[in-house]
Amino acid sequence: MIQCTRSHVRNCCKSRITRHYNEVKKRRDENIAIVAAARKLMRAIYIMLKEELTFRLDG
Repeated sequence: MIQCTRSHVRNCCKSRITRHYNEVKKRRDENIAIVAAARKLMRAIYIMLKEELTFRLDG
């Protein structure tokens, strides 16, 4: 999941997950920021599967 999040942060500059990553990275270490973003991405995936929604970059 960490690798997926790193790819997402690198390729999707305008997503909420990337913004969250950048905000946490300003305050904490890069590794902590990527784990926080991975958790947010996992939560988004869980909700998408539970409610049968499609992924949107804008959140």
